[in-house]
This record gives sequence, structure tokens and C-alpha cells, in this order.
Amino acid sequence: MQNLYAMEINWFKAATSSIPFLIRLTVCGLQLLLLISLAVSTLLSTLSSRRQPLLYGALGPSHRLAQWICGLLCILFLLPPISEIWQHNGDINHVPPEEIGYFIMLSASWLAILIILRKETKEAKSFRLRFLQAWWLACLILYLVWYGTWIAELQGNGWPGAIVSDFQALVFLVTLPLLLFLVCTSFSGSLYRKCTNDDIASITEPFLEQHSNTRLTDSSLRFTGFNRAGIISKLTFSWLVPLLETGNRKPLEMSDIPHLGPEDGPDINSALFQAGWNMQLKPGMPSSPSVWRALWLAFWRPFLYASALAIVYVCMMFAGPVLLNRFVSYIQSDKRSQLEGYGLVLILFCAKILETSSDHQFNFHAQVLGIKMLTGVGSAVYRKTLCLSHKARCDKTVGQILNILSTDVQRLLPLSWYLLQGLTLPLQIVIALCILFYAIGVAMIAGLLTMLLIVGLSVVTASKFRSFRIKALRAKDDRMKGTTESLSNMKVIKLQSWEEYFCKKIEELRKEELRWVARFLYTLSVNIFFMWLGPLAVSVVTFLTMFIIGEELTTARVFTAITTFRILQEPLRTTPDVISYVTQAIVSVQRIHAFLSEDELDMNAVEKLEEDSELALEIKEATFVWDLVEAVPAIKNITLSVKKGDCVAICGVVGSGKSNLLSCILGELPKVNGTVKLVGRVAYVSQSPWLQNKTIQENILFGLPMDQKRYEEAIKVSGLVADLKQFPYGDTTEIGERGINMSGGQKQRIQLARAVYQDADIYLLDDPFSAVDAHTGSYLFKECIRGALRKKTVILVTHQVEFLPSTDSIVVLRDGEIVQSGSYSQLVQEGRDFGAFVKALHSSLNSVLPGDEVQEKGEINLEAKVSIKRMDSLVTDTSSLALENFGSKKGLTQSNSLKGLKVDSFQERTLSSKQKTIAQSGMLIQEEERETGRVSSSVYWKYVTKFSGGLLVPLIILLQILTQGLQVGGDTWLAKGTSDESMIRNWSFIGIYAAMAFGCALGVFLRTFLVSFVGISTAQLFFLDMLRRVFRAPISFFDTTPIGRILSRASTDQSRLDMDLPLLMASTINNIFAVLSVVLVVSSVTWQILFIVLPLGYVYIRLQVYYITCSRELSRVYAMTEAPVIHHFGESIAGATTIRAFGVQQRFLKTNEQRFDAYQRSYFHSIAAQEWLGLWLEVIGTMVVSAAAFLLIQLPRNTIAPGSVGLSLSYGLALNASLVKLIMFASTAENEMISVERISQYTNIPSEAPVIIPDRRPPAEWPQEGKIEAKNLKVRYRPDTPLVLKGVSFVIHPCEKVGVVGRTGSGKSTLVLLLFRLVEPANGQILIDDLDICTIGLSDLRSRLSIVPQEPTLFEGSVRSNLDPLNVYSDRLIWETLEKCQLLTAVHEKGGLDASVAEHGENWSVGQRQLLCLARALVRPSRILVLDEATASVDISTDALIQKTIKTHCHDRTVITVAHRIPTVIDASRVLVLDTGMLRENDKPERLLTDSNSLFSKLVEEYKSRSSSSSNLIDT
Repeated sequence: MQNLYAMEINWFKAATSSIPFLIRLTVCGLQLLLLISLAVSTLLSTLSSRRQPLLYGALGPSHRLAQWICGLLCILFLLPPISEIWQHNGDINHVPPEEIGYFIMLSASWLAILIILRKETKEAKSFRLRFLQAWWLACLILYLVWYGTWIAELQGNGWPGAIVSDFQALVFLVTLPLLLFLVCTSFSGSLYRKCTNDDIASITEPFLEQHSNTRLTDSSLRFTGFNRAGIISKLTFSWLVPLLETGNRKPLEMSDIPHLGPEDGPDINSALFQAGWNMQLKPGMPSSPSVWRALWLAFWRPFLYASALAIVYVCMMFAGPVLLNRFVSYIQSDKRSQLEGYGLVLILFCAKILETSSDHQFNFHAQVLGIKMLTGVGSAVYRKTLCLSHKARCDKTVGQILNILSTDVQRLLPLSWYLLQGLTLPLQIVIALCILFYAIGVAMIAGLLTMLLIVGLSVVTASKFRSFRIKALRAKDDRMKGTTESLSNMKVIKLQSWEEYFCKKIEELRKEELRWVARFLYTLSVNIFFMWLGPLAVSVVTFLTMFIIGEELTTARVFTAITTFRILQEPLRTTPDVISYVTQAIVSVQRIHAFLSEDELDMNAVEKLEEDSELALEIKEATFVWDLVEAVPAIKNITLSVKKGDCVAICGVVGSGKSNLLSCILGELPKVNGTVKLVGRVAYVSQSPWLQNKTIQENILFGLPMDQKRYEEAIKVSGLVADLKQFPYGDTTEIGERGINMSGGQKQRIQLARAVYQDADIYLLDDPFSAVDAHTGSYLFKECIRGALRKKTVILVTHQVEFLPSTDSIVVLRDGEIVQSGSYSQLVQEGRDFGAFVKALHSSLNSVLPGDEVQEKGEINLEAKVSIKRMDSLVTDTSSLALENFGSKKGLTQSNSLKGLKVDSFQERTLSSKQKTIAQSGMLIQEEERETGRVSSSVYWKYVTKFSGGLLVPLIILLQILTQGLQVGGDTWLAKGTSDESMIRNWSFIGIYAAMAFGCALGVFLRTFLVSFVGISTAQLFFLDMLRRVFRAPISFFDTTPIGRILSRASTDQSRLDMDLPLLMASTINNIFAVLSVVLVVSSVTWQILFIVLPLGYVYIRLQVYYITCSRELSRVYAMTEAPVIHHFGESIAGATTIRAFGVQQRFLKTNEQRFDAYQRSYFHSIAAQEWLGLWLEVIGTMVVSAAAFLLIQLPRNTIAPGSVGLSLSYGLALNASLVKLIMFASTAENEMISVERISQYTNIPSEAPVIIPDRRPPAEWPQEGKIEAKNLKVRYRPDTPLVLKGVSFVIHPCEKVGVVGRTGSGKSTLVLLLFRLVEPANGQILIDDLDICTIGLSDLRSRLSIVPQEPTLFEGSVRSNLDPLNVYSDRLIWETLEKCQLLTAVHEKGGLDASVAEHGENWSVGQRQLLCLARALVRPSRILVLDEATASVDISTDALIQKTIKTHCHDRTVITVAHRIPTVIDASRVLVLDTGMLRENDKPERLLTDSNSLFSKLVEEYKSRSSSSSNLIDT
């Protein structure tokens, strides 16, 4: 019995003899990590005064006792070396120095913990509970294992008395219960108590005071279980189970996903990054702040935490090879104990569980760190867009800025994971080399040299990554810029029939991008070949070296080496990915840094006046430039004073600097000298309307709470009452993106209502009457500017000279300088520039009034005050006319009066369910289409067969089978050879193995190259299908679809198809065969394992199904949360000037944080679900390999060959990784397949009518005459909306000049859209030269017509590319056309036909843009010309010249002129008067004027009355 007991002790000693080194190495690493972390923390705390809000730290009752225990442990660990020295009579040379250093390090680490605990009693709670829990638990596990090894060693000296003979063992024996007590107290809550709400408020209040974090106090928010979870729940991810259960019951919605904890919100992440960035701007810091340094300063704590988890994982992953060596030795041993085998199995199980847990905790926390960095940097990029200088904004297009967000900032998401993978690679190599040296001796040097050679080759190829990636990103920038520009201006593109041109332009940009993407992926294929070849070549060279030097190739040595190589193979294989991704991230961070370093607006350019000052605005000798570098003046030597309550008009010819002056007052342009001062809040109405994709009410309120009286007043004075009556859903009608479903006048008046509702002190109005008719303009001037704003300071830019007598003063600009200023009467007497404007008005009046009336009025010379009185009486009459029939029984929003507008989007509503349904159906932008359930097999099939019908896919699978077969064959050959001495001593043994290894690597290269080729080709086909479908989509698609949704698919989703999905699919197939090979090899050795594998396989499948049901919905929600971020980004860029003018940057920043919050929390729970599955799958894998090991030790000694044992265990140890990678790759592939699903949605968009109908093509000269006939036209924009045109019929004869007039919203622009078939008639037809336009192709129709659209639209490029993008017309013809349009001088000054046109034409004034659009229409020799408010943004004199040009040079064309200015249409052959969608009048102007009751006569009378008051002051 005694011998049996001694034998049992010996097996344990033998089993653990190889473990102390690994355990001691791990313990040393942990202690060293703690000391380094503490040193870094102390240093950074010294350098920075920042303190993060912490939600742990209320000291518990056991806190002081824990301090005493740490102090005791600090002393205890000094006793063993002291005892050793004392036993050797004080001779320190007899004690190993590494022994002394080890215990000193242990003592120092516990001293560090003591210092931290002591510090918490003196300062704010600065140490987190979870770190102490993880630290003490890891120490307890490691000390237990090490203590077991001591027991085994001590038993050789006798049991049990010898246990107390070794002082080190006694110290460990005392340490264990103390450490167990610390672990228990940390988890029980007695070390730290839970913080109450008061505690949280007291801790976070100082920090959040600057960042307005309302998440802490918002009781309506449901926070994630992660913040309340204990250590066990966090280790097992069981806190996620409620969400997984919800996802399995029903498709997840955004409301089902809980919010992140207050300390993890995007507002905190944003504040941390901004603080890190701003810290570098302080004096004494480097001149250029670094994004990397800011990220470190903001997120160094979670980075170090993730680093610690990575180190633990790396240390534990190599326990497998050591244990494999012991297992093989145990199987070969003649004297083996069953208890020894059980011990080995137990150690194997515990080691793999610890490895699994640390792996998934590392993955989770690394990716959580990624989302923190993304939201922090993304918010900084958004904040930067709101303060970019004018030059920086011109240098960066909307597409480029959106690409920074959608691509570069996105690169930060997995960056921390890849970065830590790369940083731990050296540690993995060092540990692997130590194990190899232990197993095979000096032969590992040959393997090391081979590895260095392979890594060197891979580094050479990887050096190309950065260059290719930079060029690919630049090419993508260009493509996204072109895509954004085309989508933003799709209406104009369709009107001009330029779809094919712009589509091909984007396709060419895509080809350039794809060229670099292909080079990148093919280079990656070469690198993957080297990484696969590396471990195989190392194995061959190592075994060959052992063969040459005569080292014995035993089973234990060979398979210990193979297992180590296989473990090392994975990080080496991922090295190309790591290098690739980190390279891409470096490039992206450089681009982010460049953007964040762009010049900002000078917030001090505009100073504040004292509140008691009589002046509202004071400008003294101020000069503003476009760019501080070139210093070209935009406004020169301006001196201007405006008293409070004054109404000042700014006028001048096109391009004189009127809008620039308002920009200077707003601080939008750099100031080089002088001062600008103003008092109070500013409201701004831009010349080009900017509205948000929200309801009308939300646009008017613009973030302010509802004040019903003020709201009704704003709507009334902006002339919106009648318009809201026409909308079926009143003010809850949603405005489309860029206001696409509103007329120009409606957009302008909603802007005006927004400004009025703000109740500001100073109003800057940039030509607010350009898009409205004379009737509405008069009403707005009287009721709004001289009514509701009569006590406000108003600075009005206008071309409407007829309003100027009613202003307090007038400023005339020319070439950016004030050339005249004063009252109306003073300026008329001076003449000069202003006199020219008034004379132009007189000329236009001559065209309207009969000759005798003009003569009569020319003799009248009234004073200005009389004129103002006449204007007041005029507008009073107009007001009553404008409000006629507004008080009908039908309310504006299902009510009887203006009270019907009482629908507050920001307050809790008390609407009936029916009303809510009605309000909901009034939303123009519908919810984004989203699939539910599994990704359809048809999506997979479509992806696989998209290119060449899927013919190359079987070849890829065949290559995979060949590769896997060669790998298994090589390992089997080694197993067989190590069991047969005759084989192993033969040169052919190594040769065959080398051939199989090289064949395996070559197969991997061919497979990867083929996958890259097929993936790129497939992605391109999907892109082309989507692009062409989008360009062929009807205009209604763009009305109801935000551009952000399309850009999200063209950017993020397309990138996934280009770069990620092909390799993910290949990796999934690879891991399927890897798992099958593991099961095959293990079951071939111990077939009994199948009884365990089959039931565990069922559990495995059920877990996978349980996970994927929830995961795919999380991925869909996650994918849908990206588009709102991009949409809000683009919307804010377009309206940045308005946002700054109103001073609402903080509200928009808050909205951005809310969008990021939805994005962040969906991603957070998606990665948590992924790690939950991975953890439990690895637990299953651990159970399988442990069961296989258990079965092996049950078999008699000679039942199986040692080589088979090594083969089985080496493959079994790889099962965990293979299982997890299979599910992770498969799940990720399915999640990424959602991108295919989303792109496929846009390949099925309904198209417009055919571009060309071959058998119905019109003659080449059509239309020869230009006759237009409309028959009973009825139009609605959508099936569920009312008719916009209601039975309109008319005939326009060849070469006739027809004017179309009517109040705003009467259907004028709709008639134009119908003529170009941007909308199709619900009934009726249009005939051009007796040919029904609905029977021919759209290109044949639109290319034969010319139009100047209501909104002037220019494209980035040159003047020539804007006038003639197809390069059809000669330069001479273009110059002649520019001269006709009064643009000859302006174009010459800017550089000729090659003069630059910035995005949206922002380097040209709005009037110049409209003239360029006119030139674009005139240069095309069409028989029919349509002018849709073509002169709305030019002054009267320029308008008159344009009308003269059209009359002179378009005598052989049919001209349809839609206008608000009466003189523009007074010379027309006929006038069509539209009202509420019906044609009320159709006759010659002179006949209509004879009928005083006609609508046209009333419009003319109104214009006469309004204009004659100005004409009276003309000095004839």
C-alpha cells in the first residue's frame, strides 16, 4: 500500500515537473504588468488634471482589513529568500539570484496594491473594483497550481511531514487562505459597496458639468445588464441572455436594445477625446497635436486592461504543447498511474478554460475600446465640420468629409484588437521558442532562422499594402465625391438627360478604385502564402536539422513541436491581416489628423456690443478675404452702422458682394483688419434654402419648445397658412431631403417662419423674395418684415427695388465695396449705381403700364414718406387678399382654425389613434426597408453565382479539399514515421513531408488568389447593378430616400463586398474542413469519442441557431443605425452656416451623439453576442478534447501507437480554435452578407420609362416646330396623395412665347416636371409636334428640350464642363452664349472656360450660378426652351437684359417662362394663369388686362401699385 501511495505521488511530481517554469513566467508577467500599469497611471495622473467619472468606489467594511492583508502578504513574500540566506549563514551567493528577484517582485506587487488601497482613503475613489477582482482571482488560480507542484516535489522527501520542512511551501500555505478571503470579499460587496444615486452624482457632477451628460439622470433609459453584472456574469456573458431571449422571440427593434452605461456613452467618449486633443494645444506641448496621442490620453485605461487580458491569454495558450509532451510520455511510460492520467486531464481542462475565458474577454474589451474610439473621434470630426473655415470647406467636398466618417473613422472600430494582436506577437514567439528549445534543443535555431526569413519576405510584400491602400482610399474619395454630387443633383441630371454621362463618370472612378483594391488583395494573397508556408517550412527545416545532427525524432518531441508550430501559425497567419489593417488605420488616422488640423472660423471675428448701445451692428473699416494665404478681398473697407430697430436694405448687381457682406457679419469669412460688432441673437435666412428632413413644424420650431401663439404668428406672417391647408397632413407633413417635395417659395417661407419664431434681435435676410411671386412678396414684406419684425433690426439683401422706399436706409455694393448709402430719396437724387436700379424698375413698369399712365405717373414727384404710405396701403390690401378664404371649416391639421397647428413634436401628444395614423402616413421619408429572419438562401446563391454563374466556386472548394488533405496527410505521415524507426531514419521521410507542406502552402496561395479575383469581380457586378438602377430610378425614389441610405450602401456595404466578404467566405469554408479533419483524426484514434461528440454537436448546433437568430437582427439594426449618422452629417455640412448663425451647434452636437449612441449600443451588444457564443462553443471544444484525453489514458499501453496519440491530441487541442473560428467566420459572413442583401434591395428599384424605345424613336430633327398640346392633365406625386394638377388643357403654338404665372404652390413647377416626364400623368397626355411624349424614350424627349431649373445647380469642374459636359459644342459658341447671358467679363476674370467651379458652385454668387444655368440651356439648340424662375436671383436690370437676350436670340424657339415677376412675362404671346392646380386663364396679356376681374389683371395691378411707389421718385 505504501508503494502504491508513493507511486501515486511520483506521477503527480512527473506530471508537474514541466509546469513550474510556465507558471512562474506567468506570475512574473502579471506582477510586472501591475507595476508598469501603476507607474504609467501615476505618471499620467501627474501630467493631467483630468479625472474620469467613476461609478465604483464607495468603501466597504472590509476595505481596511484588505489593506492589512496586503501588507502582511508583502512581508510574507520577503521571508523565503531571507530564510534561504539565513540557512546558508548569511551567504547570499548560495541563493539563486532569480529566486531572490522573483520573491522581491511578488512583494513589490502586493506593496503596490497596498499603496493603491491606501490612496483610496485619501483621494477620490480612483481604482476600479473589477481590476482588483480579476487580479486577485488570477493570483489565486496561479498560486493554487504552483502550490500543487510544490506538493509533488515535497513528496519525494516523505509525506506528510516534509510539507512543513520547506519554508516556501509554508508561505504559500499561509498565503492561500488570505488570498481566498480577498477574492471572496471583493465579490461579496464588502470591499466596496454599491454607489447610491447621490454617490454617483457627487462623483460625476464636476466632470459632467462641462459635457452635459443627461444620461445619468434620465430615468426613462433602460441600461444594459453589463453595468449591473457581477464577475461571474461578466466572465460567462450571462448578462446578455435576456436580450438573446428577446431576439429569439421576435425580430429585434432599436427599442429592444438597452443603452450603455452612463460612463460608456458617446458624450463621455467625445469629451475624453476632445480633452486629450485640447491638452496638446496647451503651451509647451508639441506644435501639432496627434490623434494617436489624444487616443492614448483618452482611453489608456481600457487599453491597458485589454492588454493585460491579451497577455494572460498568450501565456495560457501555450499550456497545450507542454501538456501534450506529458501526455505522450505518460502513454509511452511502462510505469504509469491512473491517478496521474486523471490529474493531467484535469490540468488540461482547467488550462483550456482559463485560456478560453481570457481570450473572449480580451476580444470583447478590445472591441468595446474600438467603439469608444470611434464615437470619440467621430464626434470630434462632426464638431470640426461645424467650425471649418471658408477655405477648408471649399477644399473639402461633402463626399470627402462623409468618406472620412464612413471609412476612416470606421477603421478605428477593430483597431485596438489588431494592434494588441500585433503587440503580443513578439511575446508569443518568445514563449514558443522557449518551449521549442525545451522540446527539441538547438535544432530550433534553424527553425528560428527560417521563420525570420519568411517574416522578412512577408514584410517586403506588406510594405506595398500602405501604398496600395492609400491609393485605393483616394480613389474611393473621388468616387464618393462624384456619387454624392450626382445624387444631390439628380433632378437636374434627369432634366438634362445626363444620366448616362454621370453614371459612366462614376464607373470610371470605380475602375480606378478597383484597380488598387485588386492590387491590395493580390498582394495580400502572396503574404498569406508566406504566412502559411512559414510554420510548415519551419517544421521541415527543424526536423531536417534534427535528422542531420542525429537528434532523435520521438513522438513527444515531434508533436510538441508541431502543436507549438500550429499555435504559432495562427498569429503568423494573421500577421498580414494585422499589418494590412494597422497600415490602413495609420493612413486613416493621418487623414483624420489632416482634417482635424484644418483651419477653423475665427470665433472672435465678430465682437459683442454693450447691451445698452444704440447700435445693433457696427462695422469699422473691415476687410474680409476668401483665404488668408492668397488674401483676395471679398469685402473691402466696409464701414457701416445700423441702429436697433432699423431695416437696412443691401442691393447691388449680380456678384457685387451682397451675400458676402452677410457672411462677414456672421463671421464666416476671415477678417484681416477692422472691427465687426453686434448685439443680441441673430436669425438668418439664406439665399439657398436649407431645411431639415423633418416635419414642417419641427423645421419652424428648430429645437425651441412650442409656444402656440408665437408659432401661429410665425406661420401667418410667413404666408404659410394656405399652403398648410393644401397639405393633407398640415404642419406634420414631412419635408423631403433638401426640401425636394416643396416648391422654392414654400422652402423660402418655411425658412422665414423659422427665423421669425426664434424671436431674435437681428435678422439677416438674404434675398427672401426671389422664389415667391409678387403677390406673396408684398404680403411677406408688409406682414413679416415691416410687421412682425418692425421692432427688430433687419438687414435685407434684395433685388426688389419696389420695397426699398419702406426701408430706413439702403446700402449699395459694387465689387465688394460700399459705393452708396443713405435713404431712398437721397440715393435717387444721387443717381449713379442706385439710379440705374430705379431706372430699370421704371423700364419694367413701362412694359406693364399703358403709355398715358406712365406719362401721368412720370409727372408726379412725391416725397418718400408718401411713397411709404402708399406701400403700406398697398400691402394692407394684399394682406386681405392673401388671407382670403383661409378661415374655412377645414382646419390646417384636422382642426377648424390655426389652432389645428397645435401638434407639438417635442411634447407628449394626446392624439387619437386615428390622428396618429394620419400623422404617420404624412411622413414622406419612410422607414428604411429591412429584412427579418435568416438571410435568404437566394442572397447567398445570388452572391455565389453572380460572377460567371459560380463556375469557379467548385474549383475553390477543390483547392480547399486538396490543401486540407495535404495538411492532414503530412501530419499523419509524421505520426506514422515517429512510431517506426526504419522510416524516420530515411531521407525520403523528410522529403515526402516537405513536399506535402509546400503543396499545402501552394494550394492556399492559389485558393486565396482565386477567391480575391472572384470576390472583386462579384463586388463590381453588384456595384454596377446598384449604380445603374439608382440612376434609372424615378425622381420619386429620391424624394422618399435620404441620400445617406444610398451612400451607406455605396460606401460601407460596398467596401465589405470588396475587401471583407470574399476572404470571410473562404475562411468559413476553410474552417469547415478544419473541424471535419479534427473530428476525423480524433475519432480515428479513439472512436468512442463519437458518443460524446454527437450529443455535444447537437448542443453546438442549437447554440449556433440560438445565437444567429438574434445576431443577424442585431447586425441589421446595426447596419440601419449607420445611415442616420451619415445623413445627419451630410445635412449638417450643408446647413453649417445656418446652424452657426442661430447658435445651435450644441443641439446638433447632441443629436449627433444620439445617433452615435444608437450605433454604439447596437454594435456593443452585437460583439457581446459574438463572444457569448464563442465562449460556450470553446467550452464544448474543451469538453471534447478533455474527453478524448480521458479516453486515451484508459487504453492499455500498447493499444495505439504513440504517434497516433500525439496526432490525436495535437488536433484535439486545435478543435477549440477551429470551432470558434468556424462559427465566428460563418456568423460574421452572414452578418456581412446583409450588405449583399442591402445592395440587392437597390438592384430591384422600379425604373423610369425606357431611355430609348427602338421602334418608337422620334425623327432626328424632332421637334421641328415646337408645338405643345396638353389634354386634360391630371398629376399626383404618389398614389396616396391628392391631385396637384387637375385637368389642365392648353395649346402652345410653334415659336410662341408663353408665360406661366400663379401664386406659390399653384402647380407651375409641376407642369414643367410633367413636360420632362419627371412625373408621369395620372391622366391625359402631352403632345409635342403631334407626338405623344409618353410613347417615346426619356432620353429622346429630355435631350431635345432645354431648361433652366428653379434652383441653380452647378457641378464641380470647370465652366466648360458645366455648360457642355458632353463636349459637343465649340468654344466660340460657348463664349457667344456667355456674352448673351452677361457673364463674359466674370468668366474672363476667373480664368476663362477652364475657370474652376467648386462643389455646388460655391465660388460663384447665386445670381451668377443662375446665369450659368441659363447659358447651359441656351447653348443647346433646342426648339423648346423652358425657364423655371430663371431670373429669380438676379437684379431687375440684369433680368431685363436677359429677357431682351431671349427675345432677340430665341425668336425661332418655343419659350415657356415660369416667373413671379410680371415684367418677365408681360411681353409673352400668351399667359397661362394657374391656381390650386387648375388652369384659370389662358389668353394674351393685353386681353387679360382689359378684364379687371381676371387673376392676371389683379397680379399686374398689384405689381403696378407696388412698383409705381418707387417710380414716383425717379427724376425724369
